Amino acid sequence: MAAVSAAGLGDRFVLTLFTNDPAIARRAEAAGIARIGPDLERIGKAARQQNLDTWQSTHEEADLARVGQALVKSELFVRINSPHPGLGAEIDRVIALGAKAIMLPFFDTTDDVRAFVDRVGGRARTVLLVETARSAMIIDDIVAIDGVDEIHVGLNDLRLSLGISGFEVMASPLLGKVSAAVRGAGMPFGFGRIGRPDDRNLPVDPELVYAQYPRLMADRAFVSRYFLLPDPDRIDLVRSVADFRARMNDWASRDTVALEAARIALLDAATRAQIAG
Repeated sequence: MAAVSAAGLGDRFVLTLFTNDPAIARRAEAAGIARIGPDLERIGKAARQQNLDTWQSTHEEADLARVGQALVKSELFVRINSPHPGLGAEIDRVIALGAKAIMLPFFDTTDDVRAFVDRVGGRARTVLLVETARSAMIIDDIVAIDGVDEIHVGLNDLRLSLGISGFEVMASPLLGKVSAAVRGAGMPFGFGRIGRPDDRNLPVDPELVYAQYPRLMADRAFVSRYFLLPDPDRIDLVRSVADFRARMNDWASRDTVALEAARIALLDAATRAQIAG
């Protein structure tokens, strides 16, 4: 059987790192991470994810300028708050601070999307973070909206919305449906976060996660906070990113039988991790 995606996926894979630290931003850029910037999402997130082992950002809007000054080639990226009465003004501020790509999280409706892209007005790249069951179910309507540049699926909130684990979401028919709609509309598609290839402390082998990207024809992801742990100063980002790209190239060269086997193995590993937890 032919491979699901063309060889070289790892070489062109777009990584996004959230940081407000200019020194880490410079190292990330040197490692080939294409998009770097702060995570400003605060509204409602702590309440939604209070029982999860997830990171809650303390980044500020002023961090955009600080990180932007450290970058030469990488795109200054920011995740803003979910739809709220002050969102329009927030969008204007982050653009004024230099944001080149803006991600809208936790939206529900096509009206939310239209309001977002209209306010951005072509001044920056628009990235939607699909992380509610409702937004996932109307993906065909969302991809038809003019001004949407890219769609990413956020697994933590979506799994809460669906009542399953993030790894189960990754292996689910729903994510396949979203992928088909986004790629069918000619948009870039991404989901989740990736860890280092050599990190064996993760609940699931990162190799099984990597396999899901060519299977779903996705070419972008967030860099996990675990990528820089336990000590950001001791992690060789250049080597780790290069190793990730090599592993992704390998998975992209495999056939559909191998990728389906990895999907089933991911589900099995997720089940075992839940039992162990």
